[in-house]
Amino acid sequence: DLSYRGLQPGAARLYRLLGLHPGREFGIPLARTLLGGDAVEALDALHDANLLVDVAEVSGDERYRFHDLVRLHAAERAAQDGSAEERTTALLRIGHHYLANACRAEQVVEPGRDSLERAFGRGVEPGSVVAEDFAPVEGQTAAEAALDWLERELPNLMAVVRHARAMGAPELAWQLTDALWPLFPRRKLYREWVEAHQEGLLTAEEEGDDEAFCRMLTSGALGRLATGDHSEGLAMFERAAVSFEQRGDALGHARTLNYRGLAHQRLGQLDSAAELFARAADALPALGDLRAGALARFNLADVALVQGR
Repeated sequence: DLSYRGLQPGAARLYRLLGLHPGREFGIPLARTLLGGDAVEALDALHDANLLVDVAEVSGDERYRFHDLVRLHAAERAAQDGSAEERTTALLRIGHHYLANACRAEQVVEPGRDSLERAFGRGVEPGSVVAEDFAPVEGQTAAEAALDWLERELPNLMAVVRHARAMGAPELAWQLTDALWPLFPRRKLYREWVEAHQEGLLTAEEEGDDEAFCRMLTSGALGRLATGDHSEGLAMFERAAVSFEQRGDALGHARTLNYRGLAHQRLGQLDSAAELFARAADALPALGDLRAGALARFNLADVALVQGR
């Protein structure tokens, strides 16, 4: 507490704001987003006062973390010395910092991906989010660099997903989960894939966002298939099919035919799988999704080969 009381106002404010950060580590861009400007002097002051640990030697980047007890103290000071408005603004800035940068990385890995709508900057001043640097180094592609950044920041990204409701921005749970889609299968992060979609699904259902609810079901169910939990994956695809039908979304419903076929195939229920793939192969091209229709035909042929047809 003596170290905190000896800080200059700017450093003391950053200390309080960082106490609201849900993850263990953070970089300079996050600190800049919180302050709305340069943060190096304030970070140096916190480091010199032994309130922050520089983990650059471990991570290779300019990153910091609190000791556990110091982190608790920073959170207490945020609650007692800061205003409710300051805390609310800081939490929204933290959430939207990670969302905006995750979406940038997502578009590098999968340009033009059909993503859920993102509520960029709700409650945050335009231009206040500082861009993270994930430019590729020599011998690395832009997509690899973006995936490396997503994986390095995954503990923080998952922390935001878990705390989105408490941060006053529940939509961040499903929007950030959706932005992480390019990472999960490429880096085989199955535990986080399932956990993030569980949280996103629960929050979308609570908030009554039908589109997000269906997306969390379908992409979450693919995670279940990846972990070998085929029965749960099938159940989730079937819930999505019902929801798409209720919403009058013919294309979404047709896509679940292919997904449900995959689940039945993994369960060894080949006749059911073939029937669903055949329906998908007919329906999807008629609804404009030629790629998914071709995948359904491929899946149907795969089942036929196994059955000796």
